[in-house]
Amino acid sequence: MLRAGVIGVGHLGRFHAQKYSDMDGVKLEGVYDTNADRAKLVAEECKTKVFTTTTELLDNVDIVSIATPATNHHSVAKEALTKGIHCLIEKPFTRTVEEAKDLMNIASKHNAKIQIGHLERFNTVMSGGADLFKDPRFIECQRLAPFTARSTDINVILDLMIHDIDLVQGIVKSPIKDIDAIGVPVLTDKVDIAHAKIEFENGVMANLTASRISQKVFRKMRLFQRYSYVGLDFQKGDVEVFERVNKDGSFHIEGKTMPFGSTDALRKEISAFVSSVGDNSPVAVSAEDALLALQTAYKIIEKIEFRMVNL
Repeated sequence: MLRAGVIGVGHLGRFHAQKYSDMDGVKLEGVYDTNADRAKLVAEECKTKVFTTTTELLDNVDIVSIATPATNHHSVAKEALTKGIHCLIEKPFTRTVEEAKDLMNIASKHNAKIQIGHLERFNTVMSGGADLFKDPRFIECQRLAPFTARSTDINVILDLMIHDIDLVQGIVKSPIKDIDAIGVPVLTDKVDIAHAKIEFENGVMANLTASRISQKVFRKMRLFQRYSYVGLDFQKGDVEVFERVNKDGSFHIEGKTMPFGSTDALRKEISAFVSSVGDNSPVAVSAEDALLALQTAYKIIEKIEFRMVNL
């Protein structure tokens, strides 16, 4: 039986606690949050205890979810990994590339696993549509969300776009040749809407748009490839496909929509983490993959900052 804890039980951390409390092979030992009232509320809901310090919690667990603001990921994870505790760290991995590399070195030294919470990896449209990806040449991603007070400690690239950066790099599997980007702050002092164009060395192009000032949630990816188009709707759980087919000596376009429906992606993510620790297998979303996404995110940020300085 693995002993689990959650550090940071705000909006997303609360869901982590709920999943652990209802999962076979795991005992939720307790939660910690800088907001004592919030920690008490979640602990009562999940029938577990409140720890008054991170150190006290870490002394009583084998695995931990870190769902604090991204600015605290490094310090909290460093304390956990130094104790040999396996960490599921919410995205973005850390605030900086240097912090991510530091945690990877600590994890290796103390034989501890790191899995990063790139949740869209566990969306049904990714598993359902994967067989349809046949050498895409152009990819378009749009990830829009209404404004909330959450995650305003980071910009929209690290908050939202990083999901699609991770997915696109996993699909293309080629080094980046060039990046151009633009973004502006609107409601906060950080970039709230951004667009990036990524050119890969194998010739694939990807356009990524992310906004946290939309009136509605919109999460789609479109892949254009020879003789076919694949559209993934992460919000609805649908995959749309249009293909050129040869019938009776002439070409026709056939289309269909495959509804994969919604799934509890967070439960799948946490279950994968628990399984990797339990049987000592590779984690589903590695620190190496998350570092690659973070490095690309900062290349985009650098391009945006250059534009803003030179306006």
